[in-house]
Amino acid sequence: MSDLSLFLPPLLRGFGTTLTLAGGGFVVTVVLAFLAGLAGRSRWVPVRVVARGYIETFRGTSALVQLFWFFYVLPHFGIRLDEMMVGIVALGLNSGAYGAEIIRGAVNAVPAGQWEAGRALNFSPRQTLWRIAVPQAIPTALPPLGNILIELLKNTALVSLITVADLT
Repeated sequence: MSDLSLFLPPLLRGFGTTLTLAGGGFVVTVVLAFLAGLAGRSRWVPVRVVARGYIETFRGTSALVQLFWFFYVLPHFGIRLDEMMVGIVALGLNSGAYGAEIIRGAVNAVPAGQWEAGRALNFSPRQTLWRIAVPQAIPTALPPLGNILIELLKNTALVSLITVADLT
């Protein structure tokens, strides 16, 4: 019994840290997934280029490299972030890039007839997107987004390499 009382407080602190990282990363992931996923469908080329650049950069490098870059390299450019903030931002950016492809694919999977129905109702492209396409795309996107969030939770263990003590 005394062994449990010895190890329980640090385990609970680590659990809280893991939940904080996962929760913060979840918020960043969802916001960036929708922004970049929808920007990847934009009719404006510069917007598409920026979205593709973000997605390809963060999908093309590992989360560990991104954590190290944010933690060790950014301070050389005068950008200093708290260790927890580095973990949340880096993990959120990484997962958001994968989520962006899921959102883009789910919106692209909405049948063409639905887009035509929006035009027939005299909706603007933006209204058609938000009132017709996105509500139909969300159920399609939820299962793979759940997988991305599970991967985010697993990746929280990487923050131990930038001095954050989590549940690992």
